[in-house]
Amino acid sequence: MAILEAGLVAVAAAKAVDTARERVTEYLLAARLEQLYEQNTARAEQVAVPWAERLAHLAARPLDVYATGVVIAWPPS
Repeated sequence: MAILEAGLVAVAAAKAVDTARERVTEYLLAARLEQLYEQNTARAEQVAVPWAERLAHLAARPLDVYATGVVIAWPPS
């Protein structure tokens, strides 16, 4: 009889472990999704700067010697 009871206890313990593992997984997933949502919300709240303002320092630079040459289409037709 003791072997049967030990077997039942082992089955119950295995079920408890599976249930606990599932709960922890669900909790961690929910916490991570909340983090991602908050990060996404924070990014969306930032003021978007137009491209013209972001690249103004590049537009103000003079072109270097290599970039001012003649553009040749390749392959020649």
